[in-house]
Amino acid sequence: AERPVGVLFWHLADEISIWLSRTLLRQDAAELSDEELEKGLKREPTYALPYPKLDFLKHPVYAELGMLLVRVTTALLIVHHGLDKLENSAAFSNGIIAVYFPFLPGPPLFWTYLSAAFEIVGSFCIAVGVFARPAAALLAATMVNAIAFHLMKFGRQSFPFNPAKGGAYTFEPSLAFFSVTVYIALKGAGRFAVSPYPKLAFLKRLEWSWTELGMLLV
Repeated sequence: AERPVGVLFWHLADEISIWLSRTLLRQDAAELSDEELEKGLKREPTYALPYPKLDFLKHPVYAELGMLLVRVTTALLIVHHGLDKLENSAAFSNGIIAVYFPFLPGPPLFWTYLSAAFEIVGSFCIAVGVFARPAAALLAATMVNAIAFHLMKFGRQSFPFNPAKGGAYTFEPSLAFFSVTVYIALKGAGRFAVSPYPKLAFLKRLEWSWTELGMLLV
C-alpha cells in the first residue's frame, strides 16, 4: 500500500503543476494565418517568457546586475582569507605550505604571501571590474590549491553525500569560490565594470559557449 505522505506529496505536486501551467507558465499558442489554418496546420505553443508581468526580466540590465552582485559578494567572502594569511603568515607557512605542499620551490613564506596577494588584490579586481578575468582565473587556481589541501588533510568526507559527522564539507567554500571565479573568468565582469581586459577579447567571440559552460559549472 502507498504511504499517505507519498500520496499527499504527489497530489500536491500535481496540483501545483496544473496551477503553474495555467498562470506563471502559461504558453499562448502561436497565431496562424487563415491560409495556414486551411492547410490543416496546428497552432504550436511559443516558448518565450510566457507571463506578461515577468517580461521586464528580459531586459539585459538585470543579468548585468546579477553579475555585479556575484562579483561583489564573492570578493567580500574571499578577501578576509588573504588578510588572515598576512596576519598569521608563519602558521600558514609552517602548518600548511611546508606540510602539504613541500614540492613547491622556494620558501613556504613566499607562497603564503603570493596566495594572500591573489586573494586580496584579486578580490578588489573582480569587485570593481579591473582585469576581472585574469584576476578571477588566479583566484580559481588558488582555490584549486585550497581544495587539494582539504582533500589531503580531511579526505573526501563522503562527497557528494552527507559527511559522517554531518554538517558541511571542509572544502565547501573553496569549491564554491572555484566555481564562481571560473564563471567570472569565462563570462567577464559584465557591463558594470571599470575596465575590461582587452587581451582576452577573443572570449567574446565564444561568449555563448563559454558562458554556458561557466554557468553549468556554477
